Amino acid sequence: MLATSVNDILFVALQALQDYLSSICSELQSYTITDVQTPDRVAVLLKDSYIESFQPRDRAFVRQFTETQMFSVYCDSVIR
Repeated sequence: MLATSVNDILFVALQALQDYLSSICSELQSYTITDVQTPDRVAVLLKDSYIESFQPRDRAFVRQFTETQMFSVYCDSVIR
């Protein structure tokens, strides 16, 4: 019985985290510039502008989050 409630709590917590991270990453395209004249089509995230778009209380977290490998991989997959 206890294991089920722990699993339920973990599921809810992870779902909340996923929702929060999805909301953080939802506007990535708005902060990218793309060079469409090259055959490889290079896109770059304007990271400082992106971070500044958040409320001041969230910027420290977002700044650190954007430095993670997880964010880089996700960002690369979204902005291409």
